[in-house]
Amino acid sequence: HDEDLRRADRRFEEEKRLRKEWNDARRAYERRLDDAHAARALLETEFRGGDLTFDMTQLDGVHHKLTEALKRNRALAQRRAERDARGPNCVSCALRAPTVAFAPCG
Repeated sequence: HDEDLRRADRRFEEEKRLRKEWNDARRAYERRLDDAHAARALLETEFRGGDLTFDMTQLDGVHHKLTEALKRNRALAQRRAERDARGPNCVSCALRAPTVAFAPCG
């Protein structure tokens, strides 16, 4: 009976040792995997020209500024197109089309 108990204790200790080795190996693998994922994310971000230090609030701010700048650019382009469609403006008042042509002396 004592021999059976010793064998069972040895099997239990061996199983415990194997389980500990397995868990240590799994944790080491997960750390390497996490490091690889972090390195990949960093490389992808650098490759695309991004910056990992930006948070969502900063990105939203940049998006808002770019959207507003795009709206202003479109409005300026529209005004320029309307002005060009009207033709040249008077050199005196700059509001109406010119009606008088000046002939040079001579």
